[in-house]
Amino acid sequence: MQLRPRLGYSYETYDLATAELYNPTTRTWSPTGSLKNARFSHTATLLLDGRVLLAGGYNGLESMTSVEIYDPRRDRWTTTGSLHVGREEHMATLLQDGKVLVTGGYGDLVGEITALIEKHLRSQSRAL
Repeated sequence: MQLRPRLGYSYETYDLATAELYNPTTRTWSPTGSLKNARFSHTATLLLDGRVLLAGGYNGLESMTSVEIYDPRRDRWTTTGSLHVGREEHMATLLQDGKVLVTGGYGDLVGEITALIEKHLRSQSRAL
């Protein structure tokens, strides 16, 4: 029997931490372990070993860098390494060697813009 995770969000509450499993034999959904971080607009990638990698997304406040892995054998979510840049509505592709390539999407630029402004101001003060 193959169970497939269903992840998503509700327009009323935006981001959810819940997950459900679909059983194609019985055509039913059942709740499963909750995510560590509620999110939407993320990616879910089936890994070669049957686990699911959940990357990025949006939590209602910011683009997320957090990444979680769902292990269907243990029915448990665990956190793993973070993305370097918070992303939402991005793409994730499983490569032949088992790595996952994450590209594009939207991200929060506030931190990056602040760093650029600070760098510019420092260079201006040195020039005076």
